[in-house]
Amino acid sequence: PTAGSDYIKFADQAVFDVLMANGVSSDGVGITKDDAARVTSIGQWFRNNGLIKSFNEFAYFVALTKLDTYAFAYSSIEEITLPPSVASIGQYAFYQTKNARAIDIIWENVTTIGNQAFQDTSAVFDNVNAENLTSIGVQAFTNTSVKRLNLGKIAVIAGQDPNVGWFGKKSDLEEAVISPSMINLPTRLFYRYTALKKINVENVQTTGGSCLAGSGVEELNFKSIITLNDSCCLDTTKLKKITLGANCTSIVQNNFRGNSVDVVIIEAVTPPTLGGSNGTLANSNIYVPDASVDSYKSASVWSNYAANIKGISEYQG
Repeated sequence: PTAGSDYIKFADQAVFDVLMANGVSSDGVGITKDDAARVTSIGQWFRNNGLIKSFNEFAYFVALTKLDTYAFAYSSIEEITLPPSVASIGQYAFYQTKNARAIDIIWENVTTIGNQAFQDTSAVFDNVNAENLTSIGVQAFTNTSVKRLNLGKIAVIAGQDPNVGWFGKKSDLEEAVISPSMINLPTRLFYRYTALKKINVENVQTTGGSCLAGSGVEELNFKSIITLNDSCCLDTTKLKKITLGANCTSIVQNNFRGNSVDVVIIEAVTPPTLGGSNGTLANSNIYVPDASVDSYKSASVWSNYAANIKGISEYQG
């Protein structure tokens, strides 16, 4: 295309060639912004393409609302900017894009992420702030570096495989934001996410087994918890403070095993049932409602930690 024309100047000739071959140009010479804005799907035009490197001009393709299955899978793409119109990222869209350095996405506009969409890409996502997300597929970010992940409006996540890590490398994820409507934290959801320091659990009412076991969480505020299930906090070696709200009725076994929680605050007036294998509570300061101190000290299992139980009014944190 002639310099100074209205044509988009593509930095990567290989990308331009693919677009021309698929009829994006209206005149057979170059591609204008109007041409780009008419495209509603790129299908699998770039799948397995070992020549492409840069496609930041993709931002002009503003009629695209969905990135198709395998759109850039197995390609050599290194940097790309998605159009702000993209709300759905199809399964395997960036699967095994191992040369990728930068994939720029307006995450706030994304509502669905398909299965394995970003699995095995080398791009680093510092903040996946997908606050409007309603659906995420299996292994969406497996083996990919994600530092912060907002799971948006998702209330239920099923089928989690604890061994592969749907939400990125377990050694990289530092913060997870879950929806206030996610009242059940699924089994092994963040199992062994060793870098995970922070997660909002204020609205969680029940936890699945080992949902945070082996994670790097430092403080947990279960203000709405009813049942803290088996091994939720097992081996959370960095956990220093946990708060269990007034509705807590049950703390199942192994939640205080393999950690050294400094402060345990329980707001329930009636002592929750406490399962066995919670021996490390012997090293914790346990704060309960002032009027319930004697009840806790005499309650089954709790009586083992009578010397550690104090009134909440004594807490100075």
